[in-house]
Amino acid sequence: MIDLLARAIRLARSNPRLFLNRLGLAARSPRRYIRARRFAIAEYAAIQSSYDAWRAAPRNPSVPDRGPLLSVLIPVRNTDPGMLNEAIDAVVSQTYGNWELCVADDASDRSETIRVLERWSGDPRILMTRRDSAGHISAASNDALELASGEFVVLLDHDDLLAPHALARVAESAGIGGVDFMYSDEDKLDPSGRHIEPFFKPAWSPTLLTSCNYVTHLAALRRSSVIEAGGFRNQMVGSQDHDLFLRIVERARRVAHIPDILYSWRQAPGSTARASIAKPYAIGAARLAIEEAVTRRGIAGRVERTALNGIHVVRRELPETVRICLMSGAGSPAARSLRDHRSVVLAGRRDADYLIWLAADARPRTRDWLAALLEPLLDLSVAFSGGETVTPRDVVLQAGMIVRDGEIAPAFSGIPNLPHSNFYLNLKDLPHEVGAVHPSVCAIRRDTFEELGGLQADYSPVAAIADLCVTAWEQDYRAVYVPGARMTVETDFIPSETPPASWQWGSFCDPYWNPNLSLSRDGLPFAPGRWTARALPAASAAPVAG
Repeated sequence: MIDLLARAIRLARSNPRLFLNRLGLAARSPRRYIRARRFAIAEYAAIQSSYDAWRAAPRNPSVPDRGPLLSVLIPVRNTDPGMLNEAIDAVVSQTYGNWELCVADDASDRSETIRVLERWSGDPRILMTRRDSAGHISAASNDALELASGEFVVLLDHDDLLAPHALARVAESAGIGGVDFMYSDEDKLDPSGRHIEPFFKPAWSPTLLTSCNYVTHLAALRRSSVIEAGGFRNQMVGSQDHDLFLRIVERARRVAHIPDILYSWRQAPGSTARASIAKPYAIGAARLAIEEAVTRRGIAGRVERTALNGIHVVRRELPETVRICLMSGAGSPAARSLRDHRSVVLAGRRDADYLIWLAADARPRTRDWLAALLEPLLDLSVAFSGGETVTPRDVVLQAGMIVRDGEIAPAFSGIPNLPHSNFYLNLKDLPHEVGAVHPSVCAIRRDTFEELGGLQADYSPVAAIADLCVTAWEQDYRAVYVPGARMTVETDFIPSETPPASWQWGSFCDPYWNPNLSLSRDGLPFAPGRWTARALPAASAAPVAG
């Protein structure tokens, strides 16, 4: 009991919104809350065990013979001397040699920190500058940027660590034509030195970036693009990287995801890697960065907070009247709920603006499910949008579909619908790009449907929708998952599906399901995926605008 109370206090301090969410659930449904907590504990242990095995597997990443000069930027302010020394040493020990380290000291007055910097100052590859007065992280980062002469700048916090092959993989990915922005997967380093909480990220997901800074670390950006964008802004301190990324992608040609853990985010006291409320000003800065991006891009909409600290969603403004054709599920409770929407006109397919598929027994779990489902389609680079399907006991059946290895599988199937401490699992609660959507709740613009050629008549509904999603992806359209369109259906699971013999996407590798994640459950009924030892996959690049 004492241990439970202590954990509750820690959660209340670190993430008050999540604490209140769980407290409300525990009060309304104690049994469901207990089941969800047991799952979270078991899944966390399973993920950690699997990740330990992933890290222990032998891998021999290649080192490019030549490549661009990479400028690693480190802003420093009274850093723990041991951590700072380790951060610098991690750069010096890189397997790739064409780098420079640009250090800007933000007027540190801790003598031990200064001595570490002095000790490394004799290395000709390490450039240093010192501010006369403290200007916070944005000012120091800009000073480090002024020292840089590399083609790309690589961002490194003063107490974190790079993997030994991190810059080699960045240099390798820089060879992809037109790439201006690269990011990798990451993990955290706990106080005992153990690598925990791996985050194997999706490929470039513009929808997700406008909700949160999922890119975080490791990030490498073309230096000229950073300068043209205006560098780091002082008014965005706490979310200065996210703000920069949002501005960079508005001018970048291609974004590349490197599916390998190259960065370890240290859980130091006061770090947001340890608690999202450690820097409360960062939450306000995150919202401001997204709001300014929405304004710059001319999006008619508003930014709303979610139950997760620092995470937001962009809600777009739909037209006063929308014409909808129900392709399936016309008799479902969800379809009947459309009568309450004064702005909805049910139309035939030829006259409709949007085509919607619903399960025959789909029952809305969110009041504004229709708006949430249709809003992404106001972006003409989005072809499909799809919602979440859950059981009556609020267990996820699908949060988007995975198309890979000749299989169409539900993502996050079996996870209790409760915010978790693991950010990867929380992707089910955030809008993001997916390989495909599920016909239990999805929509497409009618004109885009006709442009793409419609559904394969001899395919099952799941395969037909997945086929059209991949067809759309091949033509630079995207499919977006929106948790705000949540439906309950009377089933216990949604099975994976093997496509028919005429399936043309056998070699398609879903870019939004990290290649380090398998589709196997390994005997764990709720596992979203298991890590497997394999050759390091290559970076995948995507154009910024569809």
